[in-house]
Amino acid sequence: MAATDSIFSTNFKKGIINLFQLKTSEETSTELDISGNCSVKYTNMGGRIIKIKENCTNMEIAGDFSGAEKLLGVSTSSTSAISYILNDGIIDTAVGNGASQLKINLNTSMGAKIDVFQKLKLTGQVETKEKMIIPDLDEAESFLDTKMGYDHIISLLPSSREIQHCTQGCISPLDLLSKVKEVLRKEQLSTLASASAFLEYVRSFRNQGKEIILQTLTHADSYYIVPQLIDIASAAQSKGSHKAIMELLNFEGDHTDYPERYLFTLAYATKPAKFILNNFLKIYKKKIANKNLKESVGLTLGALMFTYCLVPSQCEENIVKEYIMSTKSLISKCKTEECQLIYLRSMGNAGLKEFLPILLEKSLQTKPSSISSTAVYSLRRFKKDVIAAEAVPVMLKIYKDKTRESSARLAALEVMLSTDICPLALEEVLRSLKKGDNSEFATYTISKLNDMAQNDPTFKKLLKSVIEKLDLLNYVVFTQNGTSSAFSSYLTVSKSVNSTYGLFIENSKSSLMKRSSLDVELFGKEFSEKLLSFRLYADGIESLVSDESTSEEVEPTAGMSLTLFDVLLRPVEFFRGSGELMSAAWNAPSEPTSALQGNILLQDEHQTLHLMNGFIAKVDLMTALSLDISGSMVNSIWSRTSQSVVTNSGALLFDGSVKLESKILKAGIDFKIGGEGHIDFKTDVDFLKMPVKSCMRMMRPHVSWTQNITKYDSFSSKRHKTKINRTYQLPDMSYFLNQFNSKQCHNMIDSLEL
Repeated sequence: MAATDSIFSTNFKKGIINLFQLKTSEETSTELDISGNCSVKYTNMGGRIIKIKENCTNMEIAGDFSGAEKLLGVSTSSTSAISYILNDGIIDTAVGNGASQLKINLNTSMGAKIDVFQKLKLTGQVETKEKMIIPDLDEAESFLDTKMGYDHIISLLPSSREIQHCTQGCISPLDLLSKVKEVLRKEQLSTLASASAFLEYVRSFRNQGKEIILQTLTHADSYYIVPQLIDIASAAQSKGSHKAIMELLNFEGDHTDYPERYLFTLAYATKPAKFILNNFLKIYKKKIANKNLKESVGLTLGALMFTYCLVPSQCEENIVKEYIMSTKSLISKCKTEECQLIYLRSMGNAGLKEFLPILLEKSLQTKPSSISSTAVYSLRRFKKDVIAAEAVPVMLKIYKDKTRESSARLAALEVMLSTDICPLALEEVLRSLKKGDNSEFATYTISKLNDMAQNDPTFKKLLKSVIEKLDLLNYVVFTQNGTSSAFSSYLTVSKSVNSTYGLFIENSKSSLMKRSSLDVELFGKEFSEKLLSFRLYADGIESLVSDESTSEEVEPTAGMSLTLFDVLLRPVEFFRGSGELMSAAWNAPSEPTSALQGNILLQDEHQTLHLMNGFIAKVDLMTALSLDISGSMVNSIWSRTSQSVVTNSGALLFDGSVKLESKILKAGIDFKIGGEGHIDFKTDVDFLKMPVKSCMRMMRPHVSWTQNITKYDSFSSKRHKTKINRTYQLPDMSYFLNQFNSKQCHNMIDSLEL
């Protein structure tokens, strides 16, 4: 290539040279060409040769990145075909067609396509008797320099990148502040406007150093939006943003709201850097006075290690080994239940195989029961084959142990069923029900097995074969008189992805809720994602609402935990003891009060597509979740009733672009696709008479889904731009939870009408 050629000119020439890369024999091979390493198939059809190229791997991938949440990302594919007509071994005509496609995994009907067309035609021949024998590249370069009269350089076959600085997010954070400060206020959370402003600010932060970010965080206009700016600094994941925020946060003081907010959003870092891991590992090993902050540090560090280890080579680094050693050492020094739970939960978020022996050992502990239950739940991120080989035998032992607390046994059942459970283990589960068990425990087990059989044809076939083999299809096993239940169904259905919800309730002997879990998952053709798991627990409540004495003296306690995108957040205890219960009842907010707010960067994707004509297309995608989980409760001591509402509000936004990487030719597509809405979970409880009546309702008002697409191109003085805006409305829905709940709701409504 001429040394004076621009990158644009060089790539254009490489696109032409690419047409001359041809073999006349039929074969399938791997070739290095303008698109990188590609699978190539040649088909000889007499005077015509067809070359098909696909599965190209770019040689230059600096800066490319694909986040962990595949279902919230994009899939790209490129194929090309060139048809050659030869005349006496000389190319007479070459016609090439290429297509590069981008699809959003959450909705594959949304995406972009780049079509490339090339045509080369032989227009004439000039005969010459001159022969050139050039043994190597160096001599070829010297020959061309002399022949053409200007310098040449050697360039690799793949097309070269045109480095462009700050093509997005170029506005200074200080200048951007006045534009978005109103949209970033907490009242705007869970809206598309908030999610869009969040992503715009993340891009701006990434292009700035520590001092500018510090000025932004401490600016007078930032006063009411500091928590949202903390979300942005966390999502930026740059050295400047991290240094700035760490200079402002105090992990040793009494005020923990801001540090906890940073830890919450940082747990979802798409590409955790080593400097962030090092920083928090030092904090993790220190003595933190505030127990809640200490636990949040452990949970976040565990989540960061899980994401960091998705790149196998990174998992072998010293920073990961140091975290593993520190966690093992710290839990071995624990003297209290509370201390052990901190590190068990951190292990659960990390999901590293080195923690499996400790988790299995702790899961076998009988008292306190919370240690066993937490250790079992902490197995959720381990690979199925590891669980099946090493954990299932231990889980089966826990499940069959009737001296254990029932919730730990059912947690063990969940682990076994999450793998492809073997027939022998399933036989043992069913046999145990013949020997007389807690009716609520047995009812839940049968309900869970039936629910799985309805949704999984493979499991249904296995369950049927085991039942027939052991002659277990009888009233003793399958007719249980408890009120516990397991039920799952579809939340939404589409061609690309389905979302499901599951409500799993274990009740006490008095039909009071003991444990419940609302799980929401997303399923695509190739990917699946655990969206959330909202868990509630209550122990020892029966003695407060009934004159009946229980067999065990259990202190009244209740609390909740939230696992968001498979990352466990710090659990919250509502009360412990009857005194705290009464205080919680009297002080419960009657107006909606936010329990969790924030903006999270769920996906951060950058891909490079080397097109067959020499041009380069750049794919960028950022996915944001803006959420607000709030609740309210109204209690009446006189009528002995309680009404509560939990509202899960959120906005999901895909903000991306596909564009040519060129300073001369401007062409591309910008898109914003997103939706906002909320789900209400309402509970009415009547304690006036025994047994206690309760009615749960889950409702979703209508949801808006919008698409804003801009297509543009410009070359020289010609410019074209097309905009497409679409809005879709999904109707409101009310969701079935379980049959017993429906009967309870009818009974409560009937009593009100009387």
